[in-house]
Amino acid sequence: MLHDPVADLGPLQGIATGLGAAAADGAPTAFVAAVDLPHLHAAFVRAVLAHRTAGVEIALPVLDGHRQPLAAAWDTTLGDRAAQLLAGGERRLGALVAASRVRELDAAALLADPALAARDPDLRAARGVNTPEEWERATREPPDPGS
Repeated sequence: MLHDPVADLGPLQGIATGLGAAAADGAPTAFVAAVDLPHLHAAFVRAVLAHRTAGVEIALPVLDGHRQPLAAAWDTTLGDRAAQLLAGGERRLGALVAASRVRELDAAALLADPALAARDPDLRAARGVNTPEEWERATREPPDPGS
């Protein structure tokens, strides 16, 4: 478990902290996930990670017209860039995405992975919940095939 060195700076600080720690451990890539993804599973993570190749700093799912930076694969060296943005007063995670080489992954790109397509054809893995009612509904849904 890690704690941000400065509290209340939002997801950009969390990304800087986590990517910095992963880089210090020698990991070239980290999958960054929000805590509100009750259906996240390994097949989704593997499919996203497969797109974090040379020259791609962020493999970024874009589903239903929304970027999913908290369900994405990140080059761990971006922790330094995030820290620099924070030092300059930036707080928006989108600023780090904008300053990075990104491969956007639509549903078709993700579902080209046969394991993901079989397990989660609706890509529920990236569907977050934001209210107690959404959490209740999500936890009542049947498990994904292959769970």
